[in-house]
Amino acid sequence: MTGTVQVTVGEFRDPDGLEAKLKAEGIKADVTFTEADKQCARGRFTGADLAYDPPSTKNMTEQARKEFDQPENWRSRDAASPMNRNTFVISPSYIRQGETLVLEFRPGKHPGMAWQLGTHLAKAGSPVAPCTLVDAQSDEAMVKEMAGN
Repeated sequence: MTGTVQVTVGEFRDPDGLEAKLKAEGIKADVTFTEADKQCARGRFTGADLAYDPPSTKNMTEQARKEFDQPENWRSRDAASPMNRNTFVISPSYIRQGETLVLEFRPGKHPGMAWQLGTHLAKAGSPVAPCTLVDAQSDEAMVKEMAGN
């Protein structure tokens, strides 16, 4: 599939309806709307790239860091991009055959931000388990974890 798909989210309801609309566009998706300060527990699926379960960069060699930084390892982040307060764009060119686009929305915490969007790609053949809500990790904590601190 080429081109992009623009999605506007007005309310946090009917994730099945959004999944059906995306399926009609040729995009297999798993959509979850969470509560504020909540996220889905890790381990729901096997990630197709490093974005879902990134390794620590703390003791990486220079060569390993170059591999880590390759755009191919971060396709999930390019698969869906916010445009404005309640609209995002999906770029199917980043989604490989059989992969599932996993979208996790939660209410935004910053002015002008209706929601936060977590975007991941589940590896082809990896089922996506239902979401189990846990307390959301702060952006700062995620950065520290990736850095191995």
